Amino acid sequence: MFIKSLFAAALAAIGFSAFGFDQPAYDATYTTNGITYAQRGGLGVKDFVVTNIDASAVGKVKSVNGRVGDVVLDAAAVNALPDDKDELVSNDNFKEAVVTNALTVATTNRVAALETATGNLSSSVYSLASSKADKTELNSHIANTDNPHGVTAEQVGAVPFVADKYGNKTAVTIGSRIHGGEIGERSLANGYEVIASEHSSHAEGSDTTASGYSSHAEGNGTTASAEFSHAEGSGTTASGYYSHAEGCLSQTKEDDIYAFAWNGDNSKTEEDPYKSHGPGTFNINPLGGLDGFY
Repeated sequence: MFIKSLFAAALAAIGFSAFGFDQPAYDATYTTNGITYAQRGGLGVKDFVVTNIDASAVGKVKSVNGRVGDVVLDAAAVNALPDDKDELVSNDNFKEAVVTNALTVATTNRVAALETATGNLSSSVYSLASSKADKTELNSHIANTDNPHGVTAEQVGAVPFVADKYGNKTAVTIGSRIHGGEIGERSLANGYEVIASEHSSHAEGSDTTASGYSSHAEGNGTTASAEFSHAEGSGTTASGYYSHAEGCLSQTKEDDIYAFAWNGDNSKTEEDPYKSHGPGTFNINPLGGLDGFY
């Protein structure tokens, strides 16, 4: 303080003023009108004088920064930042420094944020891409018809397979089969209390039985017992290979392959059905005999 006082007195003696020794130096930031400015190492007038003029020069100063006489020293004269806040805000060099610094900080922050975002995005994209199926594997999966997802018939509203007499789930039952009856491999039972007991046999209707290989019994109480035989109507029986019985209580005999039997005479009984008359014959028995033909 003593040196500063002597120095100030010496400068005053030669007419030098406005050093503002009692004015404090500004902080690194300054806010005005809601805007914050940054001072990057600039010196106020006071700091410039204290820093750049040695105390030994007291009483020997002839000029200041090339000026003589009554010198009023401002910040621009010594290439320093002004102590006055209003002047500081309007100073072009200071504003340029503030803008440059702000841009540098903003750019640095944005670059860092972009790098972080890009890194996160890359990680997300890689994770997403890694979770996607390989095209070859996907096509192979699409072409796979072995039910790789284990979807059940019930889940898609379909009729489920049931176990056949060999324990394999190849047969289908829509309705009910006779309890305890054998279930043919790949057989289809469609109706009430029916039997389809041979391979690829089909029984439908009520109380029908398809017991021959690839046989078909339909209607009520019909039986197709021979291979590839077909019985339809009511109480009919197809016992010969490839034979066909229809109408009411008609029967193709066991040895009558390829025979066809149709009966319309309701006087026939289960004990005495209308029967075929040999292999390959076409047998028709209308009600009333010949009078039944029109």
